Amino acid sequence: MGQPVIGAYQGDLGDGDAELEALGTTAGKRFFLYAQKIVSRKVDHWTLRTFAEFRDVPVYKAEFDDSFTLFTVEDDPDQGITLMLFLACKLQPGHVGGKAWDGRDFGYIRDAILLPRLRDYFG
Repeated sequence: MGQPVIGAYQGDLGDGDAELEALGTTAGKRFFLYAQKIVSRKVDHWTLRTFAEFRDVPVYKAEFDDSFTLFTVEDDPDQGITLMLFLACKLQPGHVGGKAWDGRDFGYIRDAILLPRLRDYFG
């Protein structure tokens, strides 16, 4: 079995690492501690609530204080678990992925930001 991987989307449509860093140290640490529990199988990702789905790959949402993250988990028997961060943002009105957001409409986040990033990443 391969080693677990925690990564972040980086492409023309955004940068998950930069977004997570912009949230501050506390949110970043909380996300990585949570991600580590998932890739080490201390938290079973199949028990998490799905935020969206793309080509049979579930996307999960985790909230930390005033922030949230959207990520995928792929579990390959040969490769191990890969957790990929696609979006990190504050739960408040502002700009997300270069687009204005009202802080409440998660359908907009899914359709305008997340799905284009997923299409770019998965092809």
